[in-house]
Amino acid sequence: MFTLGFYLSPSDIDGMRRKMEEFLLAGISVIGTDGFMQWTDDKHCQAIAENMSSFGIHCNTMHAPFGLNFLSREEIPRSISDNKRLVDIAELWGAKNIVHHFRSLRTHSGDTHFAENARISELPPEKLDAMAAEVLPEICAYAFEKGICINLENLPLISWGKNPDDLLDFLEKMNLPNLKFLFDIGHANCSGYDPCQVIRNSRGLLQDVHFHDNFGPRDWDFSRTPKNEEIVQYDQHLSPGMGNIPWIGVVRALKEINYINPIMFEAPNSPAAVALTQLVWRTAESLAAKNINF
Repeated sequence: MFTLGFYLSPSDIDGMRRKMEEFLLAGISVIGTDGFMQWTDDKHCQAIAENMSSFGIHCNTMHAPFGLNFLSREEIPRSISDNKRLVDIAELWGAKNIVHHFRSLRTHSGDTHFAENARISELPPEKLDAMAAEVLPEICAYAFEKGICINLENLPLISWGKNPDDLLDFLEKMNLPNLKFLFDIGHANCSGYDPCQVIRNSRGLLQDVHFHDNFGPRDWDFSRTPKNEEIVQYDQHLSPGMGNIPWIGVVRALKEINYINPIMFEAPNSPAAVALTQLVWRTAESLAAKNINF
């Protein structure tokens, strides 16, 4: 059986404590963090570390609150220093993974923003990769010293970020020991990729996952660059079992590649949703072990 974990926001300390209490009652002791707006606040970061320690909660993954690097090369030093700050926070929290969106950029200094998809789409993928390659070696080296992986995540619907093979090709080209693949299964499904095949073809680079459900690409026109409000209509982040992802096949694919890390759900995390997710996932594990074809 896989270890299961859920994402929460660490921006509200009291809300985070309440959510961790709910998780523990449900038998969940592994979390990921997202929506972290106070990454420059030492006091807030320390309070989060103390809360996780007092609850006996393990932080598996920190989702970066901004794109990997700025649009301008003049901002490379700041891109590197801000990412090192994230590594320091991950070390404080005991997290072994930091996730960045593949080929995503920042547009503002000192905040938590991502560049608009339309703006990023103006640049060829080779340019985006070249810019990332200027900051990743130093960031990864710093993280490697602390036992932390930097993981790149496939995106939903967007032509320059949705193809897992493009991401894997970039990882192999960079050839950094702690630069790995975070597979977002919902992003792949709504972009028209077979999630089970992506797992099987992950080339030994799969380090972490975001699991949630949706109904696939439906009528999406992949020649278009989506706006954020369009993406959420397809990348719905439903609880497993509420969409059309074949979870039994997913479990089998993970076992085929000997995946051993926690299964991290970036899905609804209310008590009812957590209970549903656990039921669907454990049922899929049970059925996957049987000689049954679906």
